[in-house]
Amino acid sequence: MSVLKLTSVTKEYALGERRVRALDAVDFELGEREVVGLLGPSGSGKTTLLTIAGALQRATSGTVEVAGREIQGYSERQLGKLRRNNIGFIFQSYNLLAALTALENVQYMLELKGFRGKHAKERAMGILEMLGMGHRANELPKRLSGGEQQRVAVARAFASGGDLILADEPTANLDHERAIELTKLLRALSRDLAIPVLMVTHDFRSSQFADRLFWLEDGHLKPIAHEDVAKMIPTG
Repeated sequence: MSVLKLTSVTKEYALGERRVRALDAVDFELGEREVVGLLGPSGSGKTTLLTIAGALQRATSGTVEVAGREIQGYSERQLGKLRRNNIGFIFQSYNLLAALTALENVQYMLELKGFRGKHAKERAMGILEMLGMGHRANELPKRLSGGEQQRVAVARAFASGGDLILADEPTANLDHERAIELTKLLRALSRDLAIPVLMVTHDFRSSQFADRLFWLEDGHLKPIAHEDVAKMIPTG
């Protein structure tokens, strides 16, 4: 079953008197329990694709389906509800609430979705423990390393994203070892919780742990083999 499906999605922007096509008739499907890496040069439209998939902006043409629902005709209120209840976001900046502990950051997101009290706390702790962060649950973000903060951000996204996780450069602020570790954790959580992940990345090493890879350039999307990406990794 496709959790995310883009059909002939095109996105154009006005640049002065010109029209710039960031996405050109893109077709894409994301299935359950898979992590897909989206690569390409800077400015190629990767973030544009991600924001359209996440109902943060609308395509110029084409259709977008999330969990079997075609969302192009949704009102802004409907799109907001979809983002809140069905999509989890992970960014390169962790965006944690500084006054809340790791546990409270995750629990707060659950409460926004309607979980309450003990149920929200237990679910939040369970996901933190899956990410190896149970022993740091009561720490404020300032007392966590960058890698630990990103794990909390991942826990928050999986807690809130009922159908789909969208990650925009989630490993950008991590060293290679921690980037690979985080990608492996994303894949494990995707399997365990049956929530697929679409991840924009420039990190060739960590992308090797995605199930499938795509290359986006000049608005065109095409699959790319893992062995071709491996050739891009510097040696020595």
